Amino acid sequence: MSILFMVAPAALLYLLTAAQIWRTSAKDWREQVLPGFAVLLHGLAIGLQVFHEGHVTLGVSEAASLFAWQAALLLWGLSWREPLRSLGLLIYPLAALLAMLAWAVPGSAAAGLMADWKTRLHILLSLLSAGLLTLAAVQAVALALQDRWLHQQSQAPLVRGLPPLLTMERLLFQLILIGFCLLSATLLTGLWFLQDW
Repeated sequence: MSILFMVAPAALLYLLTAAQIWRTSAKDWREQVLPGFAVLLHGLAIGLQVFHEGHVTLGVSEAASLFAWQAALLLWGLSWREPLRSLGLLIYPLAALLAMLAWAVPGSAAAGLMADWKTRLHILLSLLSAGLLTLAAVQAVALALQDRWLHQQSQAPLVRGLPPLLTMERLLFQLILIGFCLLSATLLTGLWFLQDW
């Protein structure tokens, strides 16, 4: 099955979700269902792009797509209980663009075979932890800017569209906690599984 048959519908679902968020002010069931399918298709496509035929392919486009997938997955998961819908206006179109970019401009395969599931798990955990901690850094910058704008009593539409400051702060600490757990798992799998260190 071609990766395009997963990436194209995922990108379309991401864009439809962003359009739904843009058009309506109230949360709709489509904002929860559509990105769920998009994240699933995007994740399957990344898995096939990065791990195929015993090789690991991880170029810039695949890493960016993985990063966008993580952001979309986190937004989709956390938006079930947090008022984060406005963040979908940025994250979902970005995920669509980077998913299509990874399909259009694939990286080259690594020289060594990665048939061992232990090595694949270690690589996956390291990529996920690095991506989550990068997202936490971006979230910290956004939180600092939002705090600054609120102290200046800015009435810009961007400021009014962001989730409340406490929600953004709680999201930051959740990202740090999940990233720390994944980084710890990466280190443990590296010590336990890999013999050549």
